[in-house]
Amino acid sequence: YWTDFGGVNIERIAREIARVDLGIIPNKRSPFTEINLPTRIFEYLSMKKPVIACRTKGIQDYFSEEEIVYFEPGSVDDLALAIQRVYEDKERAREIMGRGHKVYGNFRWDFQKGYLVELFQALFSGKLHEVEPQLPEPGSKDITDVSITNKIS
Repeated sequence: YWTDFGGVNIERIAREIARVDLGIIPNKRSPFTEINLPTRIFEYLSMKKPVIACRTKGIQDYFSEEEIVYFEPGSVDDLALAIQRVYEDKERAREIMGRGHKVYGNFRWDFQKGYLVELFQALFSGKLHEVEPQLPEPGSKDITDVSITNKIS
């Protein structure tokens, strides 16, 4: 079923996501959605919900085919098949969600805030060129794999 709640607070969003079995990002293809990374993906993954999203560059820049379930934007048939695949193979959906949850971990505020503080310190001290994020290798997206090099003191 679908319910449009209009503008709601974050606590309500969290309660509603907790009630669902699956998060779906049914965006139509547009210049904006082609580059956009919907925060709803992270909201679903934070609560360990499998995600089905339209296959756009903005999402594929962060998530592989093994980290969320994709469908072709604008294709109702492909979306229906993706939902059916998740429903019929819940174990695989859990595995995909687990890998997606690791990607989400790399972008959690409690992890990113240290990097952003260092970035702003470098910006204001004229040492921005010294800050280089060391990102995880593809396929090893785990929060423990990421560190900042050239720390600013």
